[in-house]
Amino acid sequence: MSTLPRTPRSRGCTQCIQRHVKCDGRPDYCRQCARFGLPCSGPIQGPIILDMSAKVSRPRKKRRATSRGVDERPDRLHASTDDSNSVISTEASNSSPPTEDDLAVRSDASPLSWDWQAAAQDSPLPDQNLSMIIMDILDNRSFFEQCFVEKFVELSTSSRLGVNPKRPRSWVFVLPDLLSNTHTPSVRFSIRAASLIFFAVFQHNKSAEVEAVRWYLAGLESHRGFIQGCSNTGTNSLTHRSVSSSPDISVPMMFLYFETMKRTSLDAWAHHIAAAVATVEAQGPDHYRVGQDHAMFRSLRTYAAFKAFLKNDPCGFASQEWCDVPFRDSTKIAYDFLIDVLLAVPHRLKLTLVPGGDFRDCLHRIAGLDASDRQTLERETLVLLQRLQNWWWHFTRETGVVAGRPTADLTRYAVDSLADPSPPGQCVFPDTLTAKTVSLYNSMMVIVYSVLLTLEECDPSALEGVLSPIPRYRSEIERHSSSVLMAAWYQSWRNPYCGDALRTGFSLKIVSWLGADEGQKKEAGRMMAIWGMESTIVGGPGD
Repeated sequence: MSTLPRTPRSRGCTQCIQRHVKCDGRPDYCRQCARFGLPCSGPIQGPIILDMSAKVSRPRKKRRATSRGVDERPDRLHASTDDSNSVISTEASNSSPPTEDDLAVRSDASPLSWDWQAAAQDSPLPDQNLSMIIMDILDNRSFFEQCFVEKFVELSTSSRLGVNPKRPRSWVFVLPDLLSNTHTPSVRFSIRAASLIFFAVFQHNKSAEVEAVRWYLAGLESHRGFIQGCSNTGTNSLTHRSVSSSPDISVPMMFLYFETMKRTSLDAWAHHIAAAVATVEAQGPDHYRVGQDHAMFRSLRTYAAFKAFLKNDPCGFASQEWCDVPFRDSTKIAYDFLIDVLLAVPHRLKLTLVPGGDFRDCLHRIAGLDASDRQTLERETLVLLQRLQNWWWHFTRETGVVAGRPTADLTRYAVDSLADPSPPGQCVFPDTLTAKTVSLYNSMMVIVYSVLLTLEECDPSALEGVLSPIPRYRSEIERHSSSVLMAAWYQSWRNPYCGDALRTGFSLKIVSWLGADEGQKKEAGRMMAIWGMESTIVGGPGD
């Protein structure tokens, strides 16, 4: 018999074959590609032509032993094809990093994990039919995952749809497309981690939280490998590209969402924001004028402003170029103008921050400034106050929103989530965007009046009396803190886990830090605890 040309029996992916490394042949992504952040073509499919000549077809002891060893392993899953010439196997492994099959198909920590061995014992179907059913489940896993992510997008944005026509479209709606079209493992892993942690917090499901942490760790490792791979090859795939940079920014943004819902460390959220900002700044402001990139830039810009203030770390987005160029092809809404003011706070005040401290430490260090520096700080603070007052004047005339002073007994309106979120006769927010905007404005007023109050308290000539502004400053802090709590209660009534509510968490943080009334500070901390913003994952990864 003539010898037929022999095709290599390896079912590895194209990348592993080209790199001359062993491929485990896992569907979707192999372990080698996931480890180094490389795009994976998947195992080579198609018929395999075998050399069946007498010389080659003689049985060998080594080949029989290998075959027997494969059949006897209990933790392998075999799915035979019709020609019985190929085998697809999925086996357990503790090697790093975890792959999609390790985390998605086999999960000991999740009550939803599927035990195929138990199914095989209970099923009356023959083994071959059972194997084909298993193959069908593995092949359609991406479809179910797509539905899962789409449900996550729907629930996290349900409170904002069809309410405010001026509201820009959120970038979160592109997540299903990113999940289905991207070839970067870290993008898929980060989206899975964010969607799982949403359901874990929303349903108070500890098993879903465990699974979310596993995907989060896998995404971090894969993203590090991707960045290291770019550094080793001397290329930077994150800069100067003409195509969309949405997949590159989505990874740290999804990590940031994870940390917002459940913290793994104190400063991990700030590291993710810094990574996303560095990616955006490398592209330049012209790159983010339209499309998905512009929508993602709007969201990142908000969190960059939060980080700049909380860490007293000036951000490059505060420059006039970054405030104007990305919005040349779109309309700035009131919230965007407010973010402009917040980005300017670290540049204007120029307070000194101790290592590892926060804005409260900056206020304590005001007492150590000389008279000239205190005068400069007071002048810059009054400039910010004037900008905020002008913004509020235009905002109230455009929207008709007027927030009055809440009554003394506020807590009883927040206990029942089904009750009217606003006390009688007070502001009723038309949508979550307005509530988020009002809460940010009032929290910034708390910041400004806290600085002015500290300056007055540091002045030896300031006396508690009729002419002293200290009582008025404290009253203003209480009034604006109450408005923040009103907006937060409204968000909790509508949807405490939507993006607007998460951004309102920044305003609650300011009240818990700088509030003049202890009851308001405790209420702000209580609401953050209810929303899960102050909860941590025990045994989470370090910085």
